[in-house]
Order: sequence, then structure tokens, then C-alpha cells
Amino acid sequence: MNNRLDSLKELLKIKTAKLIAFLIVLFLVITIVISIVINYQINLDINNASNSQKDFKNHYVFIMQNTQEPFWQSVKQGAEKAADDLGVAVEVLGPSVTNVEEEENFLRIAIASDVDGIITHVPEQDTFKTLINTAADFDIPLVTAITDAEYSNKDAYIGVDNYQLGIESGKAVVDAIGKKGNIALIVGSNEGYRLDPLQYQQIKGFNEFLKNYNDILIIREQYSTNGIISAAQITRNILTTYNSVDAIVCTTPMEALGAAQVLIEQKKQNVVKIIAHEENLQILKYIKNEVIYGTVTSNPFQIGYNCVKSLDDIKNKRELQNNTDSNIEVITKENIESYIKRKNELENANIDLNS
Repeated sequence: MNNRLDSLKELLKIKTAKLIAFLIVLFLVITIVISIVINYQINLDINNASNSQKDFKNHYVFIMQNTQEPFWQSVKQGAEKAADDLGVAVEVLGPSVTNVEEEENFLRIAIASDVDGIITHVPEQDTFKTLINTAADFDIPLVTAITDAEYSNKDAYIGVDNYQLGIESGKAVVDAIGKKGNIALIVGSNEGYRLDPLQYQQIKGFNEFLKNYNDILIIREQYSTNGIISAAQITRNILTTYNSVDAIVCTTPMEALGAAQVLIEQKKQNVVKIIAHEENLQILKYIKNEVIYGTVTSNPFQIGYNCVKSLDDIKNKRELQNNTDSNIEVITKENIESYIKRKNELENANIDLNS
């Protein structure tokens, strides 16, 4: 009886091992097929763009971190405006959800397609530095956008002084609550519970500015890894834990929207001031309606424009303008109307905060 039971156990182990091996092989096959399909589609997009845009002087590729985020959509609008002004074609590529491997694939295929120039976000230093150097080896001009690849052979970097961005957030806090109060910091992160290099500089500037105000206390600093949902949960926890909260500073638009929802729910929008980072339509409406005190924006439209303009200057051997730092602006109730008017004129938009 025991021998038979042992035999059945061994047979079960063998069948389990075979099943696991089959599932592993199946997973690998599916992964390879998906990769082939993605690469084929990328090649098709680039080749179609090249074939349909032969009348343009040059064909550039702009690889973005996340094509669905409002920030990057504004960057795209600026890039397209520059393309129209310069008579060049710009193909915008990027994942719809943040994905480093997809960005790498887009960059590899852009290099292999021998486009006239590349603009790319840099989500990771080591691999992207190698790819950027490969583009230089093939004499493809390349500009890094928003995040830089230090010590690489890129031709230019267009972005924002994130340290200064943090300082401006600190100034906005003082404007909102005065020289005394309790504040919380909600850090939106795709990196888990750690800061990426840009966020590090932003938080550093913020903290160092507030060292000048001994009576402004940061009572909570917490990471938010799931946008609006997690920011709302964190905000509820902060308001429950602390008797006095004068301001909440959010490092991404989604975190600001999550915090704003909770203030509306608890009818505390006139008690707790929210300082946001970057802007979208909902944030602008909240500022006008005094749910959010203000937002610190780095003018993504201008960044997109400057990226294409700088790349075209490099390609045509024109003198490169100093476009490294785009204007940082704090938008509040006091200046929102003039900001919207200027934005509508510059971007040919039709933003209506009353709709």
C-alpha cells in the first residue's frame, strides 16, 4: 500500500513538473510573440510616417514617457507647433502607460530606421546612455527631454531646473499660509517608494527653501504610487491623524486631484490649501473655484516646442539657443484668467473654465 502511495506521489510530481515546464514555455512564446508584434507596429508607424512625409525637410521622432498624461500631451502640442513652424515632420511615439522597456524599443527602432533626428525622454541611465551613444555613432542628432542622460553623447538637453521648481513650490506655500503652519507632502512616484533624480532635486529645493521658515513644519511626507486613488487615501489619513493641517503639497497633477476630492468631500477646501505641480483642465478649474490654491508649472508646451526647435538647429548646423530652462510659473486665482488667455493664444486652444 505504501509503495503504491509513493508511486502515485512520484507520478504527481512528474506531472506537476511537466505542467510547470509547459506553462513556462507558453509564457516565453507569448512574450516573444507580443514583442514581435510591438516591434512590427513601431517599424510600421515609423516607415509609414517616413513614406507619407517625404515632402518635409526632415523627419524627427519624439519618444515620450507616457502619451496619455496631460503633461506629455501638452509637450506634444508644443512639438507639433514647432514642426508646423519649421516645416518638418515629428512622429510622436511612446507607451500609453509608463513602461521603460517600451521606451527602449522605440529608441532602438528609431535608430535602426535612420531618422533625421531623435528627441527622447530618459527613464533609465545605463541602457539609454548606450543607445544614445549608438545614435551618435550613426550621426543621428539626439536631444534628451525632461530627463537627461549625463555623460552621454547627446547633442542637447531640454528640460526644467527641478531644484528651482521645488523652491517655487516652497514660495507658494508661504504665499498660501504665511510664515507659520503645518504642511504635508504627497510625492507621486512610478518608482515605488523612492525618488527618481528629478523628484530628488525638486524635493531638495523645496526643503532647503523652507529651512528659512522655522515655524513651517512638514508633519508628513508620503509616497503615492497609484495616482488619484492612493493620494485620496493618504489625504484622508493625514486629515484624520493631525488636528491642524494648513497645506498639502503634491508633486504630480494626479495627487493634487486626489487630495482635492477629499477636501471637497469633507468641506475643507477653504481650510487646507493645496499646492499642485503642473496643470490640466481640472486643476485649473479647481484653482478658479478655490479648491486648489495654486500650481507650479514648467510650461510643457514650451518644452516641446524648444525640443523640436533645438533638434532642427542642430540638424541644420545653426547656432543652438539656450533653451535648457523653460519658464516656471505659479498659477493662482489672481492670475489664472491671464494665464488661460495667454495659453489659448499661444497653443491655439479653446480652454473654458466655465464649461
